[in-house]
Amino acid sequence: MYSFMDKKILNNWLLRASFQDDKTGNMDDLYKEIILDHYHHPRNVGKLEGGHIVHVHLANAGCGDVFDVTYQVENGKIANIAWQGEGCAISTASMSLVSEWLKGKTLEEANGLDQKTILSLLGLDEIAPVREKCAFLPLQLW
Repeated sequence: MYSFMDKKILNNWLLRASFQDDKTGNMDDLYKEIILDHYHHPRNVGKLEGGHIVHVHLANAGCGDVFDVTYQVENGKIANIAWQGEGCAISTASMSLVSEWLKGKTLEEANGLDQKTILSLLGLDEIAPVREKCAFLPLQLW
């Protein structure tokens, strides 16, 4: 069984390996900082309670990412969103960034969430194919 620290070390190693670039060796440090910040300090973590709450379970069996997302819609807009669970650095950062992006969006705008939007939020033009399921896990919301 892996300890919490073993998982953190493994996630940080996988994160670095995901962004290897044949031309430069690594992705830009700014983008690493964005992803690591949202991994270590994710936004909107929790669970919403009360009436008119939508619950969605997200899972990526390949990496072991599992998130439960709750959100509240008022007047056709996502008024509040919260999530909890466990995932790798990429999926956690993606879920954190997407949760911030979704707040205040209409359902129509939220349905426009796509791979390009998520990559933009992560500060990337592309991601290694092995990490796509992690980065795009929030697409399961719709």
